[in-house]
Amino acid sequence: MPAPACEPVPVRFWGTSFPREHLLEVYKSESAFIDGLVEFASEGLAAGEAFVMLATAEHRDAVASALRERGHDLDADAFIALDAEATLARFMVDGEPDAQRFEAVIGAVLARASAGGRPVRAFGEMVALLWMEGRREATLQVEQLWNLLLRRHPLSLFCAYPRQDCTREITEDFAHVCAAHSQLAFT
Repeated sequence: MPAPACEPVPVRFWGTSFPREHLLEVYKSESAFIDGLVEFASEGLAAGEAFVMLATAEHRDAVASALRERGHDLDADAFIALDAEATLARFMVDGEPDAQRFEAVIGAVLARASAGGRPVRAFGEMVALLWMEGRREATLQVEQLWNLLLRRHPLSLFCAYPRQDCTREITEDFAHVCAAHSQLAFT
């Protein structure tokens, strides 16, 4: 079977996001990526949505700082920032994602964020960590677990992969990563 197409889209779509969207950015510039992530989070927080961030310490710190500079009060319910690697470890079994553990771990975070019916935006960097470790099958499995979760939870999910770990030629595996998303941007 041929790999799915992975057509780069040159526009940013972070400001406007809809429930059950699974967004993908493949970025070259760290600062442009952070700016886009901050915009995604800021627009949601300004609209009364919660923001869940599963990211590296560097990215969590940069986003939180930028959001505070924009005047957002990062209270514990509307802004939930967790370590991507530690969260990933909570649902991996023998190097593979366990669907029931994923549902329990991520489901609990989303339940907290969506308390009272609040809409949720989420950013997940766990798949990028798996991809950078060369764990292609595990990456694809986690993307699919997110898609199953999106069917039941009306959140908007943003994933990002650094371009240096995605070759210029789209590999079959990365084409499958692209196919797991509703919108793509290569920046």
